[in-house]
Amino acid sequence: MYRAGQRFAAGYITNLLRGKSDDWIRGNRHEQLSTFGIGAELSDKEWRSVIRQCISLGYLTVNIARYQALQLTEAAKKVLKGETEVMLRPLKRDKPATRTLKDNWLRTEREERLWQALRVWRMKQAEAEGIPAYMIFGDKTLRDLVEKMPQNLNGLHDIYGLGEAKTERFGHGILKVCQNAADFSHDAVIRPQTEREQQLRQKLEAWRYEQARAENCALHTVLSDESLADMLAATPETETDLEAVHGLGSVRAAKYGRDILAVCRPFSDGIDETAKHKRCLMRALIQWCNETAKHEQSEPYRILSKAALRAIAAKQPEGLAELAAVYGVGEEKAARYGAAVLAVLERDAV
Repeated sequence: MYRAGQRFAAGYITNLLRGKSDDWIRGNRHEQLSTFGIGAELSDKEWRSVIRQCISLGYLTVNIARYQALQLTEAAKKVLKGETEVMLRPLKRDKPATRTLKDNWLRTEREERLWQALRVWRMKQAEAEGIPAYMIFGDKTLRDLVEKMPQNLNGLHDIYGLGEAKTERFGHGILKVCQNAADFSHDAVIRPQTEREQQLRQKLEAWRYEQARAENCALHTVLSDESLADMLAATPETETDLEAVHGLGSVRAAKYGRDILAVCRPFSDGIDETAKHKRCLMRALIQWCNETAKHEQSEPYRILSKAALRAIAAKQPEGLAELAAVYGVGEEKAARYGAAVLAVLERDAV
């Protein structure tokens, strides 16, 4: 990583260490580095294990603002100087894999970079709409975009899951991401993470890794990347806040909630004022929804879904017509619950 300039993700670094010379490595002339092929005796899986353990131990961090680039931390300096010895667990070859990692198919650094850029772009679109990312489109669509890398709108018609409506709505944005990710000089695709976000991400990823290892399960079984990213943007500090996190759900919240809050609380006051206000709105809306469900002897999701509540907090409608147009609400629920919802928004307005 140090020799390569700390600008590349795990897949690229693994290929470099194993001596796999592809177009991207040759284009960077990294096959000429003294470390090229130095770790050829280890498999891809073993190198991934080494990288995950180094992240967990605090020697490496993942910079999402640089397309998941692996970077050395301050603690790693003593290791490089030989002042600190690092003991890593060997990979247990006889243990069957619980699930194939979804990004094993990525073949080059260019593909990995585009995959991450598209996921971040999708997350931003979902945040703007106040809905889960998968409702923009799923990972299968992202994978097809990475593999085919369309250059124009006509090319998008061949992408799985992109019909006329979504192509018309998102097409130009998708093409811009594809073009920018192909040119490494374009760094504006992703907003740089703050120091607070980087530190929180590192701690959440370390906790998730240890939890997954203890349970012998995949990382996303403990906490999805979408949930983790949501916690960076609207860091939870109460149990009610956990109910608002994308994809966490009541089962995970009950199982891991206390641990997650222990990690997040020291960082929860560092979000900006806009995010704090949205977090307060979500608390109030969730509390209202839970109380209404209890009063009607129903389930909260039958009143308004979490996706609808998030969309309301994001849009902050000022009237029944605007509320009815919000994702997941509609005219019937706006007529039934609209006055109460608008009262909550007005009460918690800045």
